[in-house]
This record gives sequence, C-alpha cells and structure tokens, in this order.
Amino acid sequence: PGNHDVQWWRRPFIPFGKDAVYEKYRGYFGADLTPTLAIPGGAVIASALTAHGVAWGSLTLRLRDIAVKGHLPKSEMQRVQAVFARAEAGLPRVLVIHHNVLRGEMSQRMGLARWRRAQRRIIDAGTDVVLCGHDHQEGAEMLEGRVAVSTAGTLSTRARGGRPVSFNFVTIDPAAVQVTFFRWDSGKQRFQPSDTAAFARGTPPKTPSLEPQATR
Repeated sequence: PGNHDVQWWRRPFIPFGKDAVYEKYRGYFGADLTPTLAIPGGAVIASALTAHGVAWGSLTLRLRDIAVKGHLPKSEMQRVQAVFARAEAGLPRVLVIHHNVLRGEMSQRMGLARWRRAQRRIIDAGTDVVLCGHDHQEGAEMLEGRVAVSTAGTLSTRARGGRPVSFNFVTIDPAAVQVTFFRWDSGKQRFQPSDTAAFARGTPPKTPSLEPQATR
C-alpha cells in the first residue's frame, strides 16, 4: 500500500490498533501487505511496507508531510533479507516499496524519512533492483553504484510538470538491468516505448545512458 491507501486519521482513535489504518486496502487486495514472489530461474521479489500514516518513524519538520512521507523500518528489511537469503543463488533480488528511494528530479524530494538509513538497509540486504513510485515522475538511477532503482511515474492525471502518464518495463539479465519508459501518446491513443536506461550488474556503472528507441 501507498500513503493514499492508509486511513491515517483512524490512528488517533485506535492508538494501539495499527492494522486499522490498512483495513480498506485489505478489503480490496487481501490481508498480506508485504507479499513475496519467487520465480524459479527468474527472480525473487519481496515487498516491504513504507506507508505507515502518521507514525513516529515517518515524522519530519514539514507539517505537510505528516501523512505523506514513509519510512523503512529495520524489521521490514530484516524480513526481506531473510527472504533473499533463502532464494536460489544467482537470482536477482528485487525489492518493491511504495515511496521513492532517490530524490525526485522535479520535486527534489525524498519519499522516505531518514532516507540515508533506509538506503543503507536496502544495500545491506543484498538487493539488486528496487521498484518504487510515489513521486509521480518516472526515473531510473543507481544507488551507490550497486542497486538499480526503477521509479514508476503514474497512470493518474497527476503526473508532474504536465508529463504524459507512463509505466516502466524492467528487464533483468545476468549482465544488465534495463528500464524502458512507456509514455502515453495521446495522438495514437496508446503507450509508446520512449527511452531506456541501462545499468551493468555487479559493477559500478557509468552515468546511465538514455538511448532513444524507435516507436512502432
């Protein structure tokens, strides 16, 4: 779940009932807030909860962030690390969270409070790829030259800067991680592949190159 899925206003009335803030989300998507998926010969995908509503770990000095920012608890990443440790050797370790791990290009905002600590936990867990969103602007970068981060845009009308809505298509092979941005073409009324960010796996890459792709 993301910050818009959390009924944070229920927390003051049910102070010891943390699960109450996720009740509506669970009604649509089921009880498990942090599912995992192991694809034999493919990848192991683990999710972590960063949307907690009004919570101590998410608080910042900005009042407007009171229910917007997320945080990545140590317990969440310990659980993810255990999932990764049990997985087949050599499989890509993919972490899925809601809040953006890296600073948004246009917003210049981090999605997570205490983001340096969160980034270190992600790296220490042995993560290869992070899939995240929240910032409403698509992007792809490396975290400390070790973890490829794919930040999805949005399919709503609230894309930043009047940008077209988009989604990311991520390809992982033994040598590289590639993130292709598909953006909505209003003239053709369909999503079109635009550019691709490519990152070498296992070695610190150079600045990601964005190579235009021919559209069909």
